Amino acid sequence: MEDNENLFGPGTDLVVSLCAVLLMLMVFMSYYSSVLTDISAVRIFNTEKKLLSSNATNNELYITNNELKIENNDLKSTYTGLKDEIDDLKASNIGLRNEISELKTINTGLNNEINAINEINTEYTYKIYELERATTNIENVKNKLKRENTKLQDNNKELKGKNDELQSLNTKLQNDNNELKVINTGLNNEINAINEINTEYTNKIYELESAITNIKNIKNKLKRENTKLQNDNKELKGKNDELQRSNNKLQNHNNELKSLNTLLQNKIKNNNNKLDIITEKFNNVHAAKNEIEKKYFKEFLPKRSKKGKQVVRVTMNKRFGKYYYYISKINKVFMTEVSRQELHQKLESYKNEYGDDLYVQVVTSDNIQHGEFWNFTIEVLKYDYYQLPD
Repeated sequence: MEDNENLFGPGTDLVVSLCAVLLMLMVFMSYYSSVLTDISAVRIFNTEKKLLSSNATNNELYITNNELKIENNDLKSTYTGLKDEIDDLKASNIGLRNEISELKTINTGLNNEINAINEINTEYTYKIYELERATTNIENVKNKLKRENTKLQDNNKELKGKNDELQSLNTKLQNDNNELKVINTGLNNEINAINEINTEYTNKIYELESAITNIKNIKNKLKRENTKLQNDNKELKGKNDELQRSNNKLQNHNNELKSLNTLLQNKIKNNNNKLDIITEKFNNVHAAKNEIEKKYFKEFLPKRSKKGKQVVRVTMNKRFGKYYYYISKINKVFMTEVSRQELHQKLESYKNEYGDDLYVQVVTSDNIQHGEFWNFTIEVLKYDYYQLPD
């Protein structure tokens, strides 16, 4: 009896309880691993089937993949916890091996099951890795196609904008050519009207200089765009049939741009030749005008003087194509804005009041063409004490 009591002492109940718990944990782990393995195998099979069926199920595959990752993490956590408990039990059973020899056989079987679970877990992890890699490849291909499609759409929009810009430029050049013809005809018919020709030529030359500057800028821009299109064509050669057709269209459009560029260069040369002719005529007319004005002021106009006169100051201005007129009171500096009719009314009133003592001082303005301001000067000096000869 004493030997039996020593063999089944107080520590024996604890050992038996631990062994029972260990056995239950091993059985539960084996059952749980088997269930998870079956569930994972089914989900992997369904996921692979969905992946192969259509790219449209990428979002569903991504969700399933995340669920598998979560379950895999749970399985790893469970396995880690069980492994820790097994290690603890192994440490507790070191001093009790003589009394629980029968449990070694059970422990060996459990280790074999654990190894089988590890193999299943490794295989399961590898399949998840393959699914993640396949999903990543699919997303990369999809994003690449989106970028290529966006790039093609941008190229098409850019080409369309260039085409519209070239059409607008062509229309402007035609209008400029028509204006040049009108100017050339007007020069031959109106060469005696020096002031009007001076104003017209000045405006037209300014417009031509602006047009030539715009043409040069557009020409440089076309060269840069042409170089860019050539580089884009080189990059698009290795793409699929649809990209190849787009590349052919771009090449054809590039040839049209080259032809249009050649046409623009010819028109620029023609416009430059016409501008040289107009400039030469303008210089001749301007020189004749200066000679006439010099002779006129030298031979016909005496030196006017404000001494002893009642001075009224007048001027005109031009802003955004509209004329503005100003007049001061007698012997005052400050001028107020009036209409053209009011200007003549006030000058007429001063003329009636002061007669030959009225001195009309015309104040110059920088933003009025010389011909226009000269006409204004002749117009208001008829109220002055000195009358200009015809």
